[in-house]
Amino acid sequence: MSRKLTVAIDFGTTFSKVAYLDSSHTDREPTLIKRWSARSGEMIPTLVHYGAGSSVDWGFGAASKDKGQIGWFKLARLRAVIPCLGGAPDCWR
Repeated sequence: MSRKLTVAIDFGTTFSKVAYLDSSHTDREPTLIKRWSARSGEMIPTLVHYGAGSSVDWGFGAASKDKGQIGWFKLARLRAVIPCLGGAPDCWR
């Protein structure tokens, strides 16, 4: 039997969580990631920051920037989907 890794992301508007399950574990309980780049906490900021060149920071890295963080982008996606729920033919591209 091959080993599998399953990852679950709770993508929140302001904070997110990530857990994983390794099929080789006998207890079969998901492991919640609680440590992010020397920061501890179950929840990480749902933020992204695009810097100079091709630099991209997310989570705590983006939160530590002075300005230019992008947040609440989950709601922008939701606004794009809501009109499509009525069945408009050009929504699903």
